Amino acid sequence: MVAGMDGRPVCEFLPSPTSDEIARANSSERDVRLSKAALRIAPLQDAEDTGVATEAELDLLLQWKLYRVALNRLNVNASGLEWPREPGPITA
Repeated sequence: MVAGMDGRPVCEFLPSPTSDEIARANSSERDVRLSKAALRIAPLQDAEDTGVATEAELDLLLQWKLYRVALNRLNVNASGLEWPREPGPITA
């Protein structure tokens, strides 16, 4: 809301974001999600590399890697992106 000519409140609509603003926002969100994926992948990859990963950990590692690939394939220039679903916790 802003003040009108008479000082009374008036609703003012914000302009739609520009394509550059959409791309920047989507890129930023993608990068946050990629950072989280890297943090989740690292210990699972360590377990696989050292030969101590359980089947559940190997499955989760694959899920996180596929999620990361999906994030990298997003068109950050698109508005109303449908973000890939983040993998869940290890299930026994």
